[in-house]
Amino acid sequence: MQAQPVQNTPSAAQAAPESEAIARDIKEGNLGGFVGNNTHLTGDATFKGMMRVDGHLSGRISSGDGTLIVSTNGLVEADISVATAKVYGTVTGDVTATSLIELGRTARVTGNIRTPSLVIEDGAVFDGTCRMSSGTGRRPGARLTGPASRARGRAQA
Repeated sequence: MQAQPVQNTPSAAQAAPESEAIARDIKEGNLGGFVGNNTHLTGDATFKGMMRVDGHLSGRISSGDGTLIVSTNGLVEADISVATAKVYGTVTGDVTATSLIELGRTARVTGNIRTPSLVIEDGAVFDGTCRMSSGTGRRPGARLTGPASRARGRAQA
């Protein structure tokens, strides 16, 4: 029996680096929680460090100093309160971050966001209101990459 070469499709090429990144984060102790593909959790999630959602999480998510990553395939139906939120998948609910919210080009967010710093990449869809404020005295800032025509809502400083 002869071995067949692995097809280098975009999904296969993407899966290997993502798996390597997850393995590295686990090994280094950075990943405090992980919701895998084809997993559905309901309830309150509290974590330290970093939490990654590749599956479906509904309820409430909180971390005083943590980073939440919602991957391209991730679905979160929850109110979120974290230091940093990086969204590449779908979020329905209010998102509050004390440091940064980043919406990647594949992000779809329906809900209100509150943060001192906001990045929205071209292609991201945001439907809600945005309030930019900081209790640190630091001046809030927003950065849009590419045309901002897909972002709907209202930003207030």
